[in-house]
Amino acid sequence: MFSISDKKEIHVEFPNGLQPTREINVGDKVVLGKVAPMNRWIYKELYEGHEGFYNTLNHIVDMLYLQREYINCLIREYDEVGITIYMRSEYGQMGFTLPSDIIRKCSVLDCPIHVDILSYGGVAE
Repeated sequence: MFSISDKKEIHVEFPNGLQPTREINVGDKVVLGKVAPMNRWIYKELYEGHEGFYNTLNHIVDMLYLQREYINCLIREYDEVGITIYMRSEYGQMGFTLPSDIIRKCSVLDCPIHVDILSYGGVAE
């Protein structure tokens, strides 16, 4: 997921026509009745499995890398601009490797990568 968050209104027009998959406004009800404290512009792609993870991540990073000057402008304009990787597991153990080409492209984008691991608690004691 690539997202932009700020308390002020978000106006984004990617030169390549990238559109958000979701937009959230301050005050919108989100998960479990919570209210959004910030505006959010979100582009999200789902993946399945090991191969899907790398293909999807590479696709998003490549797409953003081609727009690196614009991403750098967004970073200067808005509070939070970054990539978030969500991973889910029946069990708590998991890991992944970020290939060096993805790391290089992300370093040029100059935006953080967040990794959120969600577990369903099926880990054996």
